[in-house]
Amino acid sequence: MITRTTENMVTFQHPFVVYGYKKSLPAGAYKVEYEEDLLPNLFIPAFRRMQATLHLHAEVAHPGVMEYLTITPKELEAALKRDETTTLKLLQAVRPSELANKTDRDAIERAEDEGMMWMSDALPQRHEKNHPDGLRRRHNS
Repeated sequence: MITRTTENMVTFQHPFVVYGYKKSLPAGAYKVEYEEDLLPNLFIPAFRRMQATLHLHAEVAHPGVMEYLTITPKELEAALKRDETTTLKLLQAVRPSELANKTDRDAIERAEDEGMMWMSDALPQRHEKNHPDGLRRRHNS
């Protein structure tokens, strides 16, 4: 069977856990290597991800030691989905105005527009003058 290895970066916004690993992993960007197998009998080449190798951050106690965690791609996707769900829940808790319905948002936008002064209203008026070279140019009054 033909296999290939591809690399990708994934980012976790919050500390996360992966099934089968002894402790929680810190938030941050992680390099992931995917081992992929070629699917047979297709007109165009297509690959299926068989395993994911997560490059873990070096620990402060052991700065020169690199650690790798091999998991299934589904486990990695599940961890990323949990991280995304946590982020969405936190955003909803912090910004409840985002949950307001469209009518409320439209009313807020109208109120903001009514109280704003447009920059064009604050600028001095300009008028156009003809110049000897035949071009029309704008000048301040």
